[in-house]
This record gives sequence, structure tokens and C-alpha cells, in this order.
Amino acid sequence: MLTKSFNSYWAVSLDALCLLFSGAHALAVIVSFYQGHYIIPSVLCVGAILLYIVGQAGFAGQLWAKKILFIATVLICLHLFFALFHAITPKHYLGEYFYPVYGGVLAILLVLLLGYKRGNPQIKFL
Repeated sequence: MLTKSFNSYWAVSLDALCLLFSGAHALAVIVSFYQGHYIIPSVLCVGAILLYIVGQAGFAGQLWAKKILFIATVLICLHLFFALFHAITPKHYLGEYFYPVYGGVLAILLVLLLGYKRGNPQIKFL
């Protein structure tokens, strides 16, 4: 019983993360408008809307949204992995915290990605 409910949480983990980022984008839109910017908040608003649509479709169980979230997370994980070896600017800004931050985010995303794949067996990668 516990395993079934636990797997159902994994099945929507990236959907929830997508909606969380959508909310962060919406907050950034409000802050940018408050600061007097008009072009950048419009672009952020488009991102917020797209993230919201994909997150809601993922929660509704639509396969296209789940595939988009899965593939996007795979690409983000690859980006973070290669950044561990080749990134210059983030190393400059984060200094000694670069490897713990990037490695930690990569580890969290990999755990979420593997749980998402296990919770959604209908996703076929390649």
C-alpha cells in the first residue's frame, strides 16, 4: 500500500517541479514590473504560461507533457554533468561552492528523473 502511494508521488515529481518553476517565473514577472521593466517580464510571462501548461498536462496524465518533462530533465542533467568539467563562469562566481552546488542539483535531478521514469512506465526514451 505504501509503495503504491510512494510511486504515485514519484510519477508527478517533475510535474510539481514544473509548476513550482512556473510560480517562480510569475513572481519574477511581478517583481520586474514593479522595478519598471516591460520587455523582460513579457518574456518571463511566456515562460511561466508554458511551464504552467506543461505542468498541468503532466498532472492530468497526458503522455506528451510527461515526455517533454522527461526529455527536458535529461538534457538539464547532461548540461549539469558537462558543466562540472567545463564551466568557467559559474566556477568564477561560486568559487569553492561550485562543485557542491552543481553536484547537489545534479544528484537531486537524477533521483527525481529516475523516480519519474519508474512512476511513469509508459515513457519510452529513444
